[in-house]
Amino acid sequence: ITRTAMKNSLTLPEDEVARRLDAGDAYVIRVKMPRNEEVKFEDRIRGWVSVNTLNLDDKVLLKGDGMPTYHLANVVDD
Repeated sequence: ITRTAMKNSLTLPEDEVARRLDAGDAYVIRVKMPRNEEVKFEDRIRGWVSVNTLNLDDKVLLKGDGMPTYHLANVVDD
């Protein structure tokens, strides 16, 4: 599922998002990745690595039950 195919605050009308929040619907918190950008970093083993953000999804940080995912907990723990 792509970002534009999901039914969330990025694609729903603002009044629908407000209605769902007021109704107490569960939600997640994601890292919103920039669109169509090259991200480059140097890996000590592989050398320079380049990834287009179109190939990455918006990672969930907090799940619908309010618990952190591994992506957040691992960084905070370190």
